Amino acid sequence: MRYALLEICRRSAGFTLVELLVTVVVLSILLGLAVPAFRTFMQNDQQWVQQNNLVLALNAARSEAIKQDVFGGVQVCSSTDGATCTGSPWNQGWIVLPSVNSFNPAAAPKPLQVI
Repeated sequence: MRYALLEICRRSAGFTLVELLVTVVVLSILLGLAVPAFRTFMQNDQQWVQQNNLVLALNAARSEAIKQDVFGGVQVCSSTDGATCTGSPWNQGWIVLPSVNSFNPAAAPKPLQVI
């Protein structure tokens, strides 16, 4: 009787090699399908965030131009240094910059928003 009880306890402890291999194969198939879909999701999300940031920058420029009521207005331009318009690609960042400093026209304008 004791031998039969020990045999049952010993057989039920752990997984067989076949069970582990089946589990690994199923997980690898699921990961193989999920990783590319997740990558696409992340790229679409980053694109959506950049679009919203640009819309917010344009709205900030419009609001600031109305608030300052300056002839030159406010400009949105691409920038890599966050202080001046550099004419670089827009994916490297942009700034919202007043065209003229109304208090001191000779001074370089400070950016209102840096993205």
